[in-house]
Amino acid sequence: MTDNAYDHAVTTLQKFVEDLLPYWPVPGGAIVITDRDGIVANWGFGIADIERNIPSTTDHLYLIGSISKSFTALVINQLVDEGKLNLDDDITAILPWVQIGPDSTPTTIHQLLTHTAGLIMGDDGTPDDLVQTWALRNLPVAPDASQHWHYSNVGFMLLGQVVQEITGNLIADEISTRILEPLYMPSTRGSIANVDRADYAVGYWQSDDDLPWRQGSPISPSYWFEIDAGDGCVGSSSTDMAQYLRLMLSDGTVDGNQILKPETFQRFVTGHALDGEPLMEIRGGMKASSSKYGYGVNVETVDGYECVTHGGGMVGYATFFIADRTNGIGIAVLTNTNGDFPAAHAIARAGHQLFVEASGEREYPALPPASDAVVTHRDSNAPLANMAGTFINELGASMTVTLNGDTMSVATGEHNGTLEPTWTGRYVTDLPYFDRFRWDFVDDSWLIGPHTFAATQPAYPALDEASQALVGSYRHFTPWYPRLRIFQRGHSLYLACVSGIEAPQFDELLVRLDDTTWRLGEANWLPERIHLGPIINGQAAFVVRDGVSYSRTTFK
Repeated sequence: MTDNAYDHAVTTLQKFVEDLLPYWPVPGGAIVITDRDGIVANWGFGIADIERNIPSTTDHLYLIGSISKSFTALVINQLVDEGKLNLDDDITAILPWVQIGPDSTPTTIHQLLTHTAGLIMGDDGTPDDLVQTWALRNLPVAPDASQHWHYSNVGFMLLGQVVQEITGNLIADEISTRILEPLYMPSTRGSIANVDRADYAVGYWQSDDDLPWRQGSPISPSYWFEIDAGDGCVGSSSTDMAQYLRLMLSDGTVDGNQILKPETFQRFVTGHALDGEPLMEIRGGMKASSSKYGYGVNVETVDGYECVTHGGGMVGYATFFIADRTNGIGIAVLTNTNGDFPAAHAIARAGHQLFVEASGEREYPALPPASDAVVTHRDSNAPLANMAGTFINELGASMTVTLNGDTMSVATGEHNGTLEPTWTGRYVTDLPYFDRFRWDFVDDSWLIGPHTFAATQPAYPALDEASQALVGSYRHFTPWYPRLRIFQRGHSLYLACVSGIEAPQFDELLVRLDDTTWRLGEANWLPERIHLGPIINGQAAFVVRDGVSYSRTTFK
């Protein structure tokens, strides 16, 4: 990499971040780029503390969320090498009090490491691990689990408890002694504790958890709580993350300190699952041809290059790293925005492309404008012109969408507003009432929460008593998944959320299983469930999502 190419890559990425921030609720963060020998560039951007106007620096700590899973996985693999654990061990042989599902489904360490155990993502109602792992006995397990990749936080909570059972120490302590100390990551913490809170950039989230975020919507300091479970217990700085990136770029040894034997590390960075994390791409840039989950990391093939990646979403923080093992380039991005806004992911992808280009390996088109940089699987194939016109919904109400260049405005009989695209390929609006939903354009119709706006008036069939009772808005005081809405659209029920790190970004189909139970999602193997609570005056008083009760609310 020449000095001029390096300078250009850094300058271009800095400008990309500057342009991107207005389109995301991101106060600030830090970025580090490294090669196998050490840091190439490292800088902070934006604000770490809005209230005190403190700029972000490379010294600030950030919760790195699910990147912690790779730390837990490293410790598990070390214990395997030490002969204290086997990858095909059944979890109940190590933790006899654990029961997976009502039928005691056998579950191996390998399945937990690769998210192929068929477990729910997590109940999100409590932050601590013992209560969530104990509750697995009452929750369904996906059939033929090894044939499906299904991300599970609670699976890595179990792995953290395995470490404690075998070593007699908390997973945070084992991470510190086995990984942080030998890699020399002095500012990194193996658990999120109140005593260290002043060292962290302040985390932020959107102020209104029941409206989709739009440009300019207010944000406020997020909730803070202590965490020591194996699925998301680590806090780190960009400087320290450079050392971790160097480990991912190596074969298990950094500066003479061996974390894993070379053959074990190769197993660690091999894609074992049939699938992996959803991909984000920069428009017109590098293409990923494969994504499979390994042991605590995602393994991708990007333009033919072998890359190890992982993201982390926490309350008030979002992070992402890419380690390009082919080119020997690593980038980590830490931000203090809520984990359901993957700006760190977008910045890391852009940085990867720029630094591969700077190394002389490939040439790519210039980065697109930050407002239109991200490609998602939900990008509409419909031309903007098809989205304009007058549409009518199932109630007979009309709506007119007008195209003004590349922008759209919308009007109903009483109100006018604008339509704003989001990174998911969906739209949001400031139009009253409709501002509480994310919009989709599918098959020449606008799908807006419970409404279908089409060229001709759609017909909705009447619902049975239980389904009708389920319809409504619900809430639970968890910052991970605070609210949900259940509504009828056409012949089906859907669940929608507009905020929350673990909440779905897209409307989920509810599939009826019995008189009081619905599956979340169309695929018949998915383990998540919604249960109908008691019906009072024709409405469910509450619903139970994967063991967590959500009470009906009349707000919005």
